[in-house]
Amino acid sequence: MYGIQNCENVNDARYEIFTKTYKFKSVNETFAKKLKNVDASNLPPCKAELYQQLLRAQYVTTIWNNAYLQIPTLLRPQDHGWVEQNGKMELLWFEGDQSPKLVNDVIIQPTLTDGSTTDTDEYGTDDSINDDFASDIE
Repeated sequence: MYGIQNCENVNDARYEIFTKTYKFKSVNETFAKKLKNVDASNLPPCKAELYQQLLRAQYVTTIWNNAYLQIPTLLRPQDHGWVEQNGKMELLWFEGDQSPKLVNDVIIQPTLTDGSTTDTDEYGTDDSINDDFASDIE
């Protein structure tokens, strides 16, 4: 759907588009430099937002397809991408959390030479880093 070959997940395709657009030219380049030019409107919608857009499209299409009927649809807009607030219908952009609850939910754990990943605690902190930091303080 987003023009990424061999990709079956919308969010993975979105990630691929992001990495192609903002890929480093060299290892020494700082991410902060490129981050100034990030325009999220160039990225396609994530899976949660796309789902709500498709629900709205289904609702509108049903009305147009049955426009000749006295009651063109029995679908409720509240079930198809809208929410009623203060007597007005507003777009429901997505359901769920807007951002991850923990940083660890978005961190890619580096793979060690033996194939395992680094140990992290429930807060996403690397225990070995904490041990090194504690020894530096003492």
